[in-house]
Amino acid sequence: MIEDRRNVNSLKMDNYTEACATEPPNLDLMLIVYVRIPIMTLSTLTLLFTAISMIVLNRTRHTPKTARFLASGLLFFDLGTTLTFTVRKLVTNPDINRYLNIFGVGWSLLAYLNIGVMCVERLLVFQWPNFYLRSVTFQKVRIVCLCLWLTFFLAWVLSTGRCLFVYCTDAADQCFNDTIVLFIMVVCPTSVFVSSTCLMKIATLIKKQQAKFQNSPSAIKNHKSTFVVFLCFLNYVVTSLIYSIMASTVKSNFQRRIYMDGLMTINALLDSCVYVLWYKECRLELVKILAKAIPSLNSRIEKMKISIFDIPTASNSA
Repeated sequence: MIEDRRNVNSLKMDNYTEACATEPPNLDLMLIVYVRIPIMTLSTLTLLFTAISMIVLNRTRHTPKTARFLASGLLFFDLGTTLTFTVRKLVTNPDINRYLNIFGVGWSLLAYLNIGVMCVERLLVFQWPNFYLRSVTFQKVRIVCLCLWLTFFLAWVLSTGRCLFVYCTDAADQCFNDTIVLFIMVVCPTSVFVSSTCLMKIATLIKKQQAKFQNSPSAIKNHKSTFVVFLCFLNYVVTSLIYSIMASTVKSNFQRRIYMDGLMTINALLDSCVYVLWYKECRLELVKILAKAIPSLNSRIEKMKISIFDIPTASNSA
């Protein structure tokens, strides 16, 4: 009887050791070259454009400092997501590949979190303008954001790190998946709910303002920063809906990863386009950068300066 129990325990231990020794498959290696090249090309272009967008945004002077900081945070998280997923496709080691994927998802969730912060900040501007002007300084916003981002980062690292140290390889993979799903189910709906609530309240306040002043400019022209936040929020809502549909219809982990990478890459590209194409001063800074390689654009720069900053000239002052 004792011998039989020893044999059973030995067999269980052998199975456990064998399971723990099994490395998880590297899904990125399943990509054929004809799919890998277009994806890598799009990711590289998105990385370049997002980096340029951050540069031109922070070179502007008329964009509010707080709005510029929050927008830079969003673009930085987009950049981190795209960069991590891009590098992951070049890594053959399954363990490192898995960790890069976890960090990439973490960056994308930080972007969702940042959208919620941006919407709350906009609501404070409209709902309590006097309080905002007196009490909400750039330094306070930066401290609150840094604390929030750091808290999420620590929670993410501790939760995913627990899977690495507590479980063997196969069990750790399941733990990673469960942890990722848990964070997604908490962060994404919460961010969408908070953001949509804030934006609906802002829309109501703007509508009341428009009713008081019949000849006032359109809401879009009069509240450019808020409209940009709305566009970014809409971008993330559409991304969430598409991914939710895919998660429930696509059964293959390999296909879901490809779709997820493509969605987040396009998401980052659209965020960058919103800021660069919407703000005139961002377009000016972009043209300045391009003018270093294309000197003929210098004449266009002067015209853009006159238009953006209302610089008086001899022709329009006559």
